[in-house]
Amino acid sequence: MNYRDTLEDIELRLDLGREFDAIERFYVGVCRSLELSAAAREALEVATQYLEHAVSDEDLERARVACWASIKGRDLDLCDREVASTRAVICAMYPRGWGDNAFCALDAFEEFATAAGANPDDLVLALQTTFADALR
Repeated sequence: MNYRDTLEDIELRLDLGREFDAIERFYVGVCRSLELSAAAREALEVATQYLEHAVSDEDLERARVACWASIKGRDLDLCDREVASTRAVICAMYPRGWGDNAFCALDAFEEFATAAGANPDDLVLALQTTFADALR
C-alpha cells in the first residue's frame, strides 16, 4: 500500500481533524530523519516543545515565519532539498485548532518529505505506525 492509499484508509476510519497530536508527532518524527538547515532544526525543536505544551502559539508562529524567511524566493523549488525539508518542517508549525484540512496537509507533507529525500516506504511505515490502532 502506498502513502496516499494508507492516508485514504486512515481518513475513512478517523476524523483527522481531531488527531492534531498524532499528526504532529508523525511530522516531527519524519522531519528528524531529514537533513535540515539551522532554521529548520530550530523550528522543529519549537514544534517538539509545542507538543509538550512548553511553548506558545506565538513561539510556534515566530519559528514558522523564520522558516519561510529562510527559503524566501526559493519556496516553490522542491528540487532544492533545503527548501523541501524546510517546507516539511513548516507543516509541523501550525497551532492546535488551526482550520486547515488535515488530509490535504498530510498529502502535501508527503510531497515535501520525499522531495527532501525521505524514502516513500519509510513514510508509509511511519504513517501506519502513527495510526496503527485505527488501521487494525
